Amino acid sequence: MNRVREYSDVIAEADHPGIRMFNADTVTAVEPQNNIDGDWSICSPETAPRYSAVAFFFAQHLHQELGVPVGVIKSAWGGKPVETFTSREALTTLPATRKLVDAAVQADADFDETLAMSGFEKRLASWGNAMSKWRLKPADSRGRAPRRPAVPKRPLNTEGQPGVLFNSMIHPFIGYTIRGAIWYQGEGNAKPGAVPYDQTLPLMINDWRQRWGSEFSFYFVQLANFRQPSTEPGNSDPWPLLQDRMRRVLMTTPKTGMAIINDVGQADDIHPKNKHDVGKRLALWALAKDYDKSLVYSGPLLKNIEFSGNSAIIHFDHVGDGLKTRAPEQPLSRFEIAGNDKVWHWGNAKITGTNTVLVSCEHVPRPVAVRYAWAANPKGANLVNSAELPASVFRTDHWNDVMVAANQDNDVRTKALADRNRRRELAKQVQTIKAEVLASPQGSDERQDLLKKQRQLLQQFKALLPKQPNQ
Repeated sequence: MNRVREYSDVIAEADHPGIRMFNADTVTAVEPQNNIDGDWSICSPETAPRYSAVAFFFAQHLHQELGVPVGVIKSAWGGKPVETFTSREALTTLPATRKLVDAAVQADADFDETLAMSGFEKRLASWGNAMSKWRLKPADSRGRAPRRPAVPKRPLNTEGQPGVLFNSMIHPFIGYTIRGAIWYQGEGNAKPGAVPYDQTLPLMINDWRQRWGSEFSFYFVQLANFRQPSTEPGNSDPWPLLQDRMRRVLMTTPKTGMAIINDVGQADDIHPKNKHDVGKRLALWALAKDYDKSLVYSGPLLKNIEFSGNSAIIHFDHVGDGLKTRAPEQPLSRFEIAGNDKVWHWGNAKITGTNTVLVSCEHVPRPVAVRYAWAANPKGANLVNSAELPASVFRTDHWNDVMVAANQDNDVRTKALADRNRRRELAKQVQTIKAEVLASPQGSDERQDLLKKQRQLLQQFKALLPKQPNQ
């Protein structure tokens, strides 16, 4: 809450003794843990600054609407992929995620703590020298301070690795009575070659539910719009691909819900400041599904599509009293349409009924596919329902143009990631040994042994370099 200047007034008035929050420490663990440090606090102007903004507004909306106490356990670590919050046991049941686990286990087996710490101490000394020089410069010409090197960790104790945060930040709460979970993550998985999110998120949800012995509600946030707006159809960014895969989770995994926020993001900030709408839209799902409130709780979602001649008719669910554009008399925008040639064109779209949109294009005489809001930042996307909730990104095709051939070469990409991680570890070891060689006596057996080990590490490093196309 304290990171958003605009919420200073909200914090000042945050006297809500019926709202309690537990802030769990951000910690890692190699094996599942039964305890975690943290503290429960009563919501007040003194405690609210440390609260998750999304969780605060979610809890506040429920509290105001229901008039009952609401408790939230916040156990989160920004920027981490979904696999790190899933148990390694569950990850091994899916071939693609099993490869991630195997790579992490192998990297852990190859980890030399003594060598890693030796290298760290040298980097720390170098950093100390750089800081001394930085402090001697005039304040207006210093620039950014040198970054302190991180203490090396075992791969299986590093926060971004598969299962690590499940062990330390989820497992301690298993068995604690909960009504449901809210989830705002995915940026770390929005990249070419990632294991499809409509596989990994359900894997984690079902893993948690099995361990709790409860099919509790699970409501997640679809990624916000991000980066500079696109201006051409046929975008191949993995961002909307992940957003659409989130939408598909709703169709495969029961008791899930999705807050659509492609209207609140910021082009230059992956963490948009508007958390009020995010928390409230999550709360709408809970009010409707867990507390039987009669309200519009989702933005429009694709129901089905039918093609007729040169047009496509799209049917939507969750329209409330009917579809509309965000501003009166504003034409619909950001619909794309394509034929069998798979060439995308901007479509002419218009609302033709309470829950239908007609899309056509003079350049596409026989359309076979439609996409909506298909970009990391689909500026201009303006389809909403009567409750002003925005429509979700969607596509009706299954073409590979947005996957960067992810399906056909996912094994290659997984191996490339493992090779890259291993090269980084080898490079650190080579640099450490290089420093030790320089410090050893000329012609000594110690130096010869170090040089031999250095050559062996370099050979391993070269063997892991990506092959050129003609090799």
